[in-house]
Amino acid sequence: MTTKKAEILLKNENIPDNTFLIRKQGKNDGNAISIKHNNEIYHIRILTLIKDGSTKYCLVDTIQFCSLQALVEYYRMNSLEDRFPPVKSTLGRSIAQVGEINPNP
Repeated sequence: MTTKKAEILLKNENIPDNTFLIRKQGKNDGNAISIKHNNEIYHIRILTLIKDGSTKYCLVDTIQFCSLQALVEYYRMNSLEDRFPPVKSTLGRSIAQVGEINPNP
């Protein structure tokens, strides 16, 4: 999903603050979290590390996760502010949990 499409989805007025989605950044660019916070859209790169033959995901390399789901669960309980200061919040609901959104009303 492109940055622009993520922004269109999240800017919908029916989408509450701290709603997020995880998207592919490009063919080989990994993943990113796109989040709506204070009615602004932010994009946070998810680092992908290969360590001892296994894949790890992180926003900062000091806190690594075995899966994207584990990363999301952590940041639902812990603020993103340490990694990304403009977002002084935890992750809220994913766009899938909010419901089907039509970006072209």
